Amino acid sequence: MESVDFIKRYADMIAGEGFNTLALYLEGRVRTPSFPYRSAAESYTLDQMGEVVAHARGLGIDVVPIVSTLGHCEHFLGCPELRHLSETRGGQGRFGPIEGGGSVVCPSLEATSQFFERYLAELAGVFTGPWMHVGMDEAFDLGVCELCRARWVAQGLSAVFMPHLHRIHRMVSALGKRMWMWDDMFELFPGEIHNLPKDIVLCHWNYDQDIQAEGSQANLVDRFRQDCLGEYERLGLDALVCPWDRYPWNIETISLYARRHKVLGGLLGQWEISPRLFPPAQPLLVAFCGALWDESKPDVDDAWRLAISKTIPGATNELTTAVRAALEPGFSFHRAASNPHHSGFPSKEERLRQRELELAGIVILDERRKGPVSDDGIRTLDVLEWAVRMEHVHGECRALAPAIRHPRRPVDDIPMLSRRLDAVEKELAELHAWRMENSGRLEFLTSAQDEATGRQFRPEALLAELRRRISETPVAADWLLILRLYLTDFFSAPRLTVTILAGCKEQTLVSGCFKPQDLIAGRTGGHYDWYVSFRSESIPEAIRLEGGGYGGQGVAYLEIQNLSTTLKPSTLRRTEGHVTHPEAALRDSSSVAMLGLADTLTQIHDPGLIRSTAVLEITLQQTSQQTNE
Repeated sequence: MESVDFIKRYADMIAGEGFNTLALYLEGRVRTPSFPYRSAAESYTLDQMGEVVAHARGLGIDVVPIVSTLGHCEHFLGCPELRHLSETRGGQGRFGPIEGGGSVVCPSLEATSQFFERYLAELAGVFTGPWMHVGMDEAFDLGVCELCRARWVAQGLSAVFMPHLHRIHRMVSALGKRMWMWDDMFELFPGEIHNLPKDIVLCHWNYDQDIQAEGSQANLVDRFRQDCLGEYERLGLDALVCPWDRYPWNIETISLYARRHKVLGGLLGQWEISPRLFPPAQPLLVAFCGALWDESKPDVDDAWRLAISKTIPGATNELTTAVRAALEPGFSFHRAASNPHHSGFPSKEERLRQRELELAGIVILDERRKGPVSDDGIRTLDVLEWAVRMEHVHGECRALAPAIRHPRRPVDDIPMLSRRLDAVEKELAELHAWRMENSGRLEFLTSAQDEATGRQFRPEALLAELRRRISETPVAADWLLILRLYLTDFFSAPRLTVTILAGCKEQTLVSGCFKPQDLIAGRTGGHYDWYVSFRSESIPEAIRLEGGGYGGQGVAYLEIQNLSTTLKPSTLRRTEGHVTHPEAALRDSSSVAMLGLADTLTQIHDPGLIRSTAVLEITLQQTSQQTNE
């Protein structure tokens, strides 16, 4: 939640780059007479929003409120007074138990419509522009309550979604506004796009880094490619193209795709901007997008040069190239909560990115020390240097974790690994200290807020574990499970629980959704490794994999090692549920055993597949003896 002053200064900044609209993603951030339940510390008043709207109007900017009215309603449903409106009020979501109010409202309850009719009317009195954005995206738990499930079974899931959409549209139209909505749910109901009122504006979002001229791939189901903008144009529907600034490559490729079609405009997403793209680096990407969307400057290279020269006056060609190399592919360190440090050794692409960042960092540091540019430019270079160094720390953690955790690490490597660990800890301490020293000048969030939201890269616990491990000599009870896994696409949400059976005991090693960083960055699917360290005095005899979830979990192979013993798959002991090609897990190859359905569209529309689980149990055999020298 940004301060009102920050939003006003942000409006000043975007006006200078040619933007004429500011969309504020609010969910339930505004207190009103019908929604007074959130504290002053976590919400705005109507008067505060009126102050923002008046300031923006003076700059020629319309302010559009984005209020979630189906999915992403955590701000509403987190309030006990509204929890009865939750689709998961029975405690169950599509894939398992849900605590609290969940994130999806129940569209079958008349009380849901009554609440939004009052709330949207109160906002419309303050947000006086012609637009209102009602969300409607990522409603994954749609259809799970008793009322909605009955309609789902009888008429199909679209019969739950579409009537709610039309009710919200009537509310917005009655307020004299034109409705905006995200378009992703139509991947689930492609035929329903023909039944939309023609005045709805579809916000076409896709955050892939490489969007092709023939269209973008689906976000929610099966990654099928479609020319969404072309279809909207044929149907007479207005659309906005919506990239995300986390990946400038996404801005570039989706903008080039949009230029092939008639679109109403573009909406640059800057999700959770303070902890990630903090000022003054943030204006650089706004300037880049503004230049790229200026009809007189459609060239990507020209847009980068113009943006960097505006935000770092006096930048040399070498510095321009370095800044672009640092920013263009995007950063990953802020996603540490996804715990990428179990995903095996770094991929070739990750290592190449490390080298690229090191070279960019050398140039940025050298130019920053020269100090010939303006004060604004120096501060921008400060932030870029900090971000590049933090990304380097992330890369070092990625490389050190599997090397130190491995029970067969060479003894001769320990001094080298210790030195690298020392260097990472020292670098991290310096970066956190610099960040706190400059938090006021650069408008960072405080460390406490970062830790509360989990967005800042804080690997202290990981480093403490690695420090302990490197001081200990591996013994026979120290084991490493190597899982070779597979996802059909990044956007799937598989579940996997891994249990070993040793003697008469069972030990659950991991349970959750495991997706590595390089798949996240690539926005695609594929093979990947996942390493799990564990202790067992007995030699594991079998392993049980329980999986499923949205998109299923592919298992290509598994292996367990300790200091001297290697355990490999021997025979299939048991299968249960929807398991295809289970024999593929017995051999280290490109073939995949699939736990659960890979066809996500079928899963979405079949009520019987909501929480199905597949089981694959494999016996293990000892195949080799090795000595750790």
